[in-house]
Amino acid sequence: LSELTDTRFTGALDAADEPLTVGEFLEEGRVYFEPGESPHPLLAGVGELVAVTDSTASIWAVTGDDVGPGAPLFIERSSGLPAGWTRARGDGHVLLFAAGSLFSNRALGEGDNARLLSNVLRWHLAGTGRVIFDDLHQGLSELYDPAAFYSDRRVGASVLFLLGFWFLYMIGTQNRMLPYVSEAAAPSQAEFVRAMGGFFARKLTAMDAGRLALAQFRGRLARRGVIGADEDDLGGLEGHPLLAAEDVQALRACERSLSAGSSVDLQQLHNCLRRINEALG
Repeated sequence: LSELTDTRFTGALDAADEPLTVGEFLEEGRVYFEPGESPHPLLAGVGELVAVTDSTASIWAVTGDDVGPGAPLFIERSSGLPAGWTRARGDGHVLLFAAGSLFSNRALGEGDNARLLSNVLRWHLAGTGRVIFDDLHQGLSELYDPAAFYSDRRVGASVLFLLGFWFLYMIGTQNRMLPYVSEAAAPSQAEFVRAMGGFFARKLTAMDAGRLALAQFRGRLARRGVIGADEDDLGGLEGHPLLAAEDVQALRACERSLSAGSSVDLQQLHNCLRRINEALG
């Protein structure tokens, strides 16, 4: 924009040095413009111009060290800043509007936008002139024509280059042609414990597992001196000052069930034994 119009712009600030903006964040809004003080033929019959914005829009102004593009055609209503100019350029001139949506499809019917466009064509188009719209961004250029695309010799050259690069990549490293072999990872301690637990779970019944857990528990208590080495009954734990009465009662109930040949809840038994071991230290 600066190269085409020899004009430099910067974001306008208010009295508190805050950026001047119009519109609401992420909401469609309107920006209004009014003719400037100096009348111009392009603004004949134009009283108000309306631009459309899809979010908050900044207001830009000519920089202070710039000569400026001359008297403005129109100004932005909320700030009073110039927003439209006409500038000489070579054998012609450039119309510089601060809003890019004045002539868009959804804004052309707003305000006097259509009147401004009509004035532009009336004052700049001779009787034998033509109006050319740049439809490149709308996908109507021959660059998007499939026939023109595939007939371009550069397409074939690009495909051959990619195939050649892929071939060099494949033969450039020896192991590219070898089958993939995954590296064997040593099992962790947790995986070993999980595997052994699964093995015993398949071989032992719940009653046998409960009896084995109680036998190991009695052995630990005997080694600590909590019960005698030849004691099979856990009744000696009742009234122990470090143990919760409900844990001892639950353990005794499991012991009686296993002695009678009945199965027990192994998870409940395990949790009970764990709490007693933690209490005894």
